Amino acid sequence: MKNYSLHKNNTLKEDNFKNEISVINNSAIKMIKKIEKELEKRILYEKEIMQKNRLASMG
Repeated sequence: MKNYSLHKNNTLKEDNFKNEISVINNSAIKMIKKIEKELEKRILYEKEIMQKNRLASMG
């Protein structure tokens, strides 16, 4: 994070504050999308395994 300095009225400068929040937000969104993709892959894989197990038990 950036260093913030205090103005005379004791408030923080917000020079890059919004940009930093955007970067963090975008990173979080990318991570969520990756997790969703991996979860979809896992669900499909588990369905495939269940189907193979059913076929194996039948024959």
